[in-house]
Amino acid sequence: MLLRRGYRINRTQHNDLQDDLEITLLRELKLRKEMRYALTEKCNFRCLFCHNEGLGHAERNVISDEQVFNLLQEAVRLGHTDITLTGGEPLLKKNRLQFLLHRLGKLDDPPNVTIITNGSLLDQQVIEWLRDYPGNLKIHLSLHATDEATFKHITQTSTDGLFHKVVDNIRAASRAGLTVKVNHVVLQNLNHTKIADAVDLARSLGASAIKFLELLVLEGRENDYVMYYDLQAIQRQIEQFADGPHHLNARQFR
Repeated sequence: MLLRRGYRINRTQHNDLQDDLEITLLRELKLRKEMRYALTEKCNFRCLFCHNEGLGHAERNVISDEQVFNLLQEAVRLGHTDITLTGGEPLLKKNRLQFLLHRLGKLDDPPNVTIITNGSLLDQQVIEWLRDYPGNLKIHLSLHATDEATFKHITQTSTDGLFHKVVDNIRAASRAGLTVKVNHVVLQNLNHTKIADAVDLARSLGASAIKFLELLVLEGRENDYVMYYDLQAIQRQIEQFADGPHHLNARQFR
């Protein structure tokens, strides 16, 4: 239990007189400082609940890959240990992503990197780039359905087989040794009865965890409340099929 909470064994000593073993545990507290950078505001999905982050503002000034790296490098110098690359859909900027991973990986102490993606463009080439990054790297992958019809409706996409492509990409990333966590927004009358199915799917794909999220309803989009499903209701569903859910984060299942 202590090891799961971040302690590590620092020293062991056997006492011959008392026939017992003394174990000294050490817990190191590390200050983590995170920053997020959107590689693009564009996305190839049009999810029902999307906040369209950045799209309601004036178009950002175009800056070079080198300028973006300089920005992230300065953040690392100022103590940022974790960099999240997001969007839009960051994999729409594959060349920029490759460049940044290459340059960040050459720093003396490469930062932890998290990629937030919908998984549709997570092909084998990108998986190799991510796997080769010398620092700690995680993928947070948005998957809000367990079947193609629901997937199409939530993501507002029409391409046949896209759901299965995303599923296959998650499986490939997990098999390559990458840490993949699934983010799953629970929506009333769309996927709220499929909590157990979502857990089973994430497990079958090798995901390290699945996080269930409440819908965030923004001012001016009050009509979205028809899709709202509260966190306590999600946890009650998990309690019906999970052992000891009270020991878990209310939104997360491993």
